[in-house]
Amino acid sequence: NMKSFQGVLPVQFIDGFVYDNKTKKTLVYIPYEIKQFIDDNKYIIMNYQQLFSLKNRISKLLYKRINITNRPDFENKVQYLKLPETICSFLKNYGIEYRTRSQKSRLFYEIKDGLEELKEHEIISSYKMTEITGKHLFADGKHYYKSVDDYSVELYLNPNFCLKYSVSQKGKK
Repeated sequence: NMKSFQGVLPVQFIDGFVYDNKTKKTLVYIPYEIKQFIDDNKYIIMNYQQLFSLKNRISKLLYKRINITNRPDFENKVQYLKLPETICSFLKNYGIEYRTRSQKSRLFYEIKDGLEELKEHEIISSYKMTEITGKHLFADGKHYYKSVDDYSVELYLNPNFCLKYSVSQKGKK
């Protein structure tokens, strides 16, 4: 139902396609095995019902990141995911930025609310936010003040969630 779409599908996923000039629609035929895999595992790769039950936009983005990068390590009892980038640079990739100190403050509260929401939905068991502070010059040009510029985030994943919705499930037959 989209008027325009741009993307790439690997050749292995296509059995054929038909373009209809009248309706301006393209039908893409996929192999039966892939269709069966999608039907059998529709909530394994990513649980979209759980994704859409989240209210906070930041918790949705973090949920997607967790699902994409979650690989359970059965050697450790505690499963955790440390974002390689800071939380603000992670959100900047999705177009969420701040320009003023008050916007930054609201964004940090929204981040904490999003993490708490992930905790309530039993996706993570806990989280750790480490402050990244910076020295800034006051308007007088002589004195400095310290402020929190960003956070690095570690998410401690819920074990039940890890086993049920991990990337390793994609490889199972």
